[in-house]
Amino acid sequence: MMRRLFRVAISLVGLLATLWVLFMVPFGHRTLWEHLTRVAATPEAREMGSDLGRAGEDLAEEVVTQVDRLRRDGGEPDATPGH
Repeated sequence: MMRRLFRVAISLVGLLATLWVLFMVPFGHRTLWEHLTRVAATPEAREMGSDLGRAGEDLAEEVVTQVDRLRRDGGEPDATPGH
């Protein structure tokens, strides 16, 4: 029990230190958080986010299709290569 409490305490200290650096420590004229938000606002980053969203939707659709196929086939994987 004491070991678990120690691990939780160390994790919280690490999290607080990370948040402090992210929001309080300047890297040049801005904090790391300010740099990250400025980068995320660029058109390239927005395009990448949109592409990642579409890829995630495609992946989710493929997973649902595969799970449905496995349920229909009684849990036997498809013997066709690539499927």
